[in-house]
Amino acid sequence: MEEEYDSLFFIFLTRNCKQGEICDRITIRKNGNLFKCVYKEHGAKTKQAFQTDMNSVVVCYVKNIIELISIDDDPFENIQFSVPGYLPIVLCIENLNSEKINKVLRVVEHALSASFISNVSQ
Repeated sequence: MEEEYDSLFFIFLTRNCKQGEICDRITIRKNGNLFKCVYKEHGAKTKQAFQTDMNSVVVCYVKNIIELISIDDDPFENIQFSVPGYLPIVLCIENLNSEKINKVLRVVEHALSASFISNVSQ
């Protein structure tokens, strides 16, 4: 039986997609002290995943994804981060710089160490 993981945050990547269509999706989930990172490529029938108990490994993974998409010869157009407690943010890949990347990574680090409560009544 597969363990239950709460969705912690999502990263959406778009490349030559129809308006509003998400091409690729990365989901970061948490179960106790374990994190599961799942990459789903648009149109693929399978997902790629790994799990770790270290926040730093997840931050490094997100940083590596950002760095790889910024040098891709068939680049994604945008990357969107959807983190609980924060507004969703969309960044144009061609405008990425170290300042923007560092700001995103700070939010990722906070999300990994915080306990967010979903669907809270006002």
